Amino acid sequence: MGNDFAIDFDGSKHGFVSLDCGGKTGDYRDETGIQWISDSGFISSGQVATLPPQTHQVQMQFRSLRYFPLDGKKYCYSIAVRERARYLVRASFFYGSFDSSPVYPKFRVSLGTSPWSTVVIDDPSLVEAEEAIVLTRTPEISVCLSDASMGQPFISTLELRMFSGSMYSTPYKADFFLGLSARINFGAESNESIRYPDAPFDRIWKSDLLGPLEMAGGARRVSSVRQVSVGKQEEPPQRVMRTAVVGQRGFLSYEVIFEQSAGNSWIATYFAEIEDLAPTETRNFTVEVSDWPQYSGLTVDVAAEAGGKYRLYEQRFINVSVDHLLFMKLRKRNDFSKGPIINAMEIYKYLPISADHSNHATGRRRAIIIAACTAAGVVLLIVIAIGCCCYFRRKKNPPDAPEEEFGLIQAATGRYTLSDIQEATNGFEDISDSMNEISLLSRIHHRNLVSFLGYGQQSEKSILVYEFMHNETLKHHLPGKSPVPELITSNFAARKEEVVVYWFANTP
Repeated sequence: MGNDFAIDFDGSKHGFVSLDCGGKTGDYRDETGIQWISDSGFISSGQVATLPPQTHQVQMQFRSLRYFPLDGKKYCYSIAVRERARYLVRASFFYGSFDSSPVYPKFRVSLGTSPWSTVVIDDPSLVEAEEAIVLTRTPEISVCLSDASMGQPFISTLELRMFSGSMYSTPYKADFFLGLSARINFGAESNESIRYPDAPFDRIWKSDLLGPLEMAGGARRVSSVRQVSVGKQEEPPQRVMRTAVVGQRGFLSYEVIFEQSAGNSWIATYFAEIEDLAPTETRNFTVEVSDWPQYSGLTVDVAAEAGGKYRLYEQRFINVSVDHLLFMKLRKRNDFSKGPIINAMEIYKYLPISADHSNHATGRRRAIIIAACTAAGVVLLIVIAIGCCCYFRRKKNPPDAPEEEFGLIQAATGRYTLSDIQEATNGFEDISDSMNEISLLSRIHHRNLVSFLGYGQQSEKSILVYEFMHNETLKHHLPGKSPVPELITSNFAARKEEVVVYWFANTP
């Protein structure tokens, strides 16, 4: 059973809620003008930790945190919101080695009963952040921490930002919310991210100078001081749209690299013609997305599509399956003189809304309807009951059920019992206790390394649990053991150096 704590807010003109988790001071404004409030008046569980003095060069909201016990419970913030509105929800985690533990934390974050993300701390000096875009179904949003497989669950800040109109609407909004994979500002003038007040909805736009992308095509960075009309669709900020990259050799190709699979994704690319072209200069190009033929050959004439120069044109890709790499290529069309241009891009992963969460919201609405209609008599109640039955039948078998289309699988991680491991492995050899090994493995996360899922500890048994590897281990396929599969030979040579470099860069 979880612990829920209600937090109300006055619905300020920005629709912002900013909680300094563990903060002991009163309300304050940071250097951007955002007002922060301590969560001390809204939660009675968990412990507050103040970070060591050497971390005090960070922003005030990251100088303390709230952490929770390892008791199997979910600890949830319940924040009052406007029903049927769309919100950006951002949870941030700055570890700072507050507990001096040799094991870095790993735990789950959820929105109510819907799994959101697994927070993995690799570097205690960096802020880890998770973002989601949620369409509210009830007058509150719950953000929960639970299921720590290593360390203790903790949180530094919790932020809500309300969007306007139909921003980030998808055909699957009834069954999925969006989890941020990447938000990139192309042509950025520095390494710094752009956020409020330059970004009115306080989305954090990361500089393309920092990755996570690789670009080819002789990219030239361009910028403008002129205003760009951005007041439609997802409304990217002026400052973001005033910079771009242009392909000087007639094309732009770029790879966006993800630490975790981006799964089925919603993608938006943002264009604006911000170069003052001569009357004889023209720009028209095609767009290709990964290996998806339905998105290949799309043509873009930015100025024509946007209705003129210095105006936003947005191109959406509603459902693209992405693993750890998204490849896009923009290519100049024949008979046009200028190479392709791109200003910004966002990538979100579809995350399923759990049945319990949907039923809870639907049940609340049904209870309100029935209570309001009691005085109308038995006949009206029968009509409502028939309507509810039809509604739930449609929910059970929607005409275009995204579960069938997406085939999403939820990963599990956690602390395991001895009997669980014995049953899963058909017995095992005794392994000596090694907290140093657990500490080291908890810090190493890479798509080309087998995932360390957690550990089990019972009596004198200590077991390390890894992701199951199909087709046996690499050792089995080394020369003299068996023929090396084509998949391994085609990828191992290209990836082994990257893995080795990553390993040494992330170990003491």
